[in-house]
Amino acid sequence: MNAIQTAEGAISDLDTILTLPRGLSAMSIANEARDAALSFINESGYWGKAQLALWLMGPYEHLTRHAAAGRARQGSSRKPVMLRDIDARVVDRVIAAAREEVLATLTRLSDAHLATEFVYGTLASGAVMRCEDARHAVGWVPTGEPRRLADHVLSLFAVDLLCRPEDYELELFVCPVCEMVSFDAGARERGVCFHHSSIVTIGEPCTVPDLPEGA
Repeated sequence: MNAIQTAEGAISDLDTILTLPRGLSAMSIANEARDAALSFINESGYWGKAQLALWLMGPYEHLTRHAAAGRARQGSSRKPVMLRDIDARVVDRVIAAAREEVLATLTRLSDAHLATEFVYGTLASGAVMRCEDARHAVGWVPTGEPRRLADHVLSLFAVDLLCRPEDYELELFVCPVCEMVSFDAGARERGVCFHHSSIVTIGEPCTVPDLPEGA
């Protein structure tokens, strides 16, 4: 992906702000970020206030703890938003709006130039932070700085994209039937996710053999 590689080259001179604890790799952060982001986008359509709180205090906070530790060492902190102070109906609308925005963004990330714009925007907003593990492999962590829920989720996808842009060019797929997001080159080729891959399209010849008489 030439455009993303160019972007990576442009930001490779950035200072490494954070060194990960020994035993924690940059790629493991990317794996965790992808899992958390997919959990939100594929499950949040059924969430309410309690489920969002569990996601924010669980996988999302677990990922942002590294940046939070760095801010604590620098003597800075940010007061978290308390979900208990927000009406549940407002939370439902926020979840729906965030999911819609994230889905719209993901549909554009297979285009290398649009993915590069996304990366630069994420960096400019301070949503991700450059890190390095004990083996000097460069990676990224979400900072937790953005205020909007959509930006929380998009920062996780940015962490993953920066580590393996080719997956977004070749494998990222949003099913047009159910909007499930996956990294599946086969689904991209079929045009539907695995849940719908067995559906026979109208107009296609039937491949089921004739049953013998008396069956």
